Amino acid sequence: TNGTRALVEAARGGGDVYCAALTNRAAIAERLARSEGDARLLCGGDEGALSFEDVLGAGAIVDALLARERNLALSDEARAAATVYAANAKRLTTAVASGTHARALAAAGFADDVAACAKIDVSGCVPRYADGSLVAV
Repeated sequence: TNGTRALVEAARGGGDVYCAALTNRAAIAERLARSEGDARLLCGGDEGALSFEDVLGAGAIVDALLARERNLALSDEARAAATVYAANAKRLTTAVASGTHARALAAAGFADDVAACAKIDVSGCVPRYADGSLVAV
């Protein structure tokens, strides 16, 4: 899947690689805030194209990091993602469901799964990817 390719690519760069989503946004932000150095958010995309759901998720994480530390140095991409999230935060379920991939999933009978993925901060799990496996840390 696109997410698997993103994980493998991120792991090539060295350093810790975590799996983030809207569902574990606060836990990921806390982990990143305690980490040394820069953090990079990598979106898996959809068949090589931008995924609106990924941008919302990345923006939500940037928003949570900014709530902890207002003076973060952000790339233009991170600022754009945070802006997209802020514009949609009050209607997150609808925003997630409007993405191309989410619509395809809903049409295939996975609308409940899409809605579950739009829930924010419902998990404290921080999955770390290393050596081809995901392990909760």
